[in-house]
Amino acid sequence: MSNGALWLKDPLAILAEGAARGVVVHDGRIVELVPAGGSPATPHAAPFEAGNHVVLLTPDARRSMQ
Repeated sequence: MSNGALWLKDPLAILAEGAARGVVVHDGRIVELVPAGGSPATPHAAPFEAGNHVVLLTPDARRSMQ
């Protein structure tokens, strides 16, 4: 059962340090960076296989993670 969180899992490339396995998005905000070898700590995040996608974060997205 999903809590509305979406895990952009294993993207082809991602421009975010510490997010080799992707990011978790909830309510339009990045709530978690998923490091290499890791999985989300956010419970029940629905995975989206992003292996054919490149993830680029806007400056606003980077600020929201700080």
